[in-house]
Amino acid sequence: MANSTPVVIASDQSAIPVTFTPTATVELPQYNTASAIAAAASSTQTYSPGATVSLDGVDASASGQMKIEINTHNWS
Repeated sequence: MANSTPVVIASDQSAIPVTFTPTATVELPQYNTASAIAAAASSTQTYSPGATVSLDGVDASASGQMKIEINTHNWS
């Protein structure tokens, strides 16, 4: 940004073609079904990706009470 050049676009400027090449996005689903966990017991699920991953959601369900903790670590 320090070496950027300001640009002025006229209000009647025709469309400006833009090319955008997004980085590849790969879904890395992690599924684990713990169907029989005793009362007051716990089930820990761990996922350690081999590369940088952007977490965009967590899905969980239960037929009774449930506590979920999502722990992340930024290695950079």
